[in-house]
Amino acid sequence: MPLYRITYQLLFIKLWTIKSIDLKNFGLILCVMGFVLFTFIACENTPTRAKGEAITVGLDNPSLHDYSELFERVELIPLDLNQNSAIKFPKKVIEHDGYFYILDHAALEVFIFSSRGEFVRSIRNVGYGPLEYYSIADININPYTGHLEILDQKIGKLVVYDPKIDEFVDALLIPMPGNLRSYHNFVQLNADMILLHSRYGDNQLHWYSRKSGEIVHSDFPRLLNFGLFQLVTLKRIVDQVYFFHINENRIYSISDTGYTVNKSFDFGENDLRQHIGKYPHLFKGQDDNGKIGIEEIRVKENLAYPISNYFFNLDALQFIYAEDLWLYQPSNEYMYPLHLSLDGIPLIWEQGEYCYGMILNGAKYKESLPSMVLTESNKKVLENWEEGDNTIIAKFKVK
Repeated sequence: MPLYRITYQLLFIKLWTIKSIDLKNFGLILCVMGFVLFTFIACENTPTRAKGEAITVGLDNPSLHDYSELFERVELIPLDLNQNSAIKFPKKVIEHDGYFYILDHAALEVFIFSSRGEFVRSIRNVGYGPLEYYSIADININPYTGHLEILDQKIGKLVVYDPKIDEFVDALLIPMPGNLRSYHNFVQLNADMILLHSRYGDNQLHWYSRKSGEIVHSDFPRLLNFGLFQLVTLKRIVDQVYFFHINENRIYSISDTGYTVNKSFDFGENDLRQHIGKYPHLFKGQDDNGKIGIEEIRVKENLAYPISNYFFNLDALQFIYAEDLWLYQPSNEYMYPLHLSLDGIPLIWEQGEYCYGMILNGAKYKESLPSMVLTESNKKVLENWEEGDNTIIAKFKVK
């Protein structure tokens, strides 16, 4: 039975059993009753963020394991290098229909390679024209159309590219209400609704309708700002969309009508948020100086950036602690160090039964790879890599 009906019955019974009551008190009781009913009815019709039971992540005496235990095999895929395929700063990798789509944040390009690493072509259409973009914050393959969609964070535009005909075919101008300055990530909720995340403005998430061309809802008010190393904020797994809320240490399941808590984490004394009161000016600022200051605090106080990613195909949380990326599996409380370095990042993206990473320096990075990665074919890839060569994609098959 709904809570407001239970409350109504209790109050009604209480009034019925009072033998004598003056009009003044009776009016007061009615006011209180009306207020309580209104409150419960309002709460029942408003999406709520139930806290849920938090998963404790203990960092004092972790049970350390090699992350190779999580995978059946690993394939290293060297990407072809020529004058048109040199990748400067790879930010995202998508595998779709036998091709890799790689977002190069520095070159403002999307490079397409075959599943074997052969260069196919690059996509670049920089400018202010109707089907052009001026910056790239994120890319996705629309699951309903198969089109590649490119998010221009500065203009607020989604440019649509059709891989089958090698042409840009559409563009959506997305409004920026209030003090919103830019969008940084997006994901398709359904055929009509797009969910966008912004690191600036009063709210973090914005629901955009293709049909109406409007932002139809904004939510998740911004209370703090310290997601400097948050690798992922939005993720679509099959037909479910998730939002990684670093301010609350929670993962939300998002739909076009509401949201619920999927997972919640507690880092105890190692939680960066424990120092908000000590350094309030850094957590409120949204400039680079504030972010740099927060990083210094993290190192000084031996703290963790709580949620930088979550791999649903591994059921594992990814976070930054003690200058490294870590994986934590709540099911067995195992901790897996990932050895973050400038030479590469082992795990960043997931897709189906695979996880993906990148190797930027094949000559150095093999020293930090687990033995199961170093098969004969993978050793050959690393040994053949030379200074200046293209990025190597690491594709991990989950057990």
